[in-house]
Amino acid sequence: MGLSADRNIRHDSIISENGVSEEAATTLPKHPGEEINKTYGHSMYAVIEIGGHQYKVSENDTLFVNRLKAEEDEKISIDRVLLLKDDKGKVKVGKPVVKGAKVEAKVVDHLKDDKVIVFKKKRRKGYRVKRGHRQPLTRLQVEKIS
Repeated sequence: MGLSADRNIRHDSIISENGVSEEAATTLPKHPGEEINKTYGHSMYAVIEIGGHQYKVSENDTLFVNRLKAEEDEKISIDRVLLLKDDKGKVKVGKPVVKGAKVEAKVVDHLKDDKVIVFKKKRRKGYRVKRGHRQPLTRLQVEKIS
């Protein structure tokens, strides 16, 4: 397990039973607030719409969306591409969607977001209600933009 002195990256990775290397498994974000693999210089990216929310994605990005009706390790195709920028910098804007464009992603897993506490109180009335909510999420790994 050699570490590069300048980047602290393992050169030899171990492939687990499901075919994902330990190195790749450790780079996935653990929480929805984390952002990794966000490189938007001259690389290709797209703005997609899933469940009424818009996301800016590029290849190999990991994003969290509201729970989808798809099994783990299932590949899904997203046709609602609102904007597409290729490697050369050419931008296509859809009216409302870009024709022929799609984003292919893989469902990594289903999880729940951090708990949100909802506390209601009315002063001088003895009314206090404490409720919690955990939003069900789906983690997607963007594989291809075309």
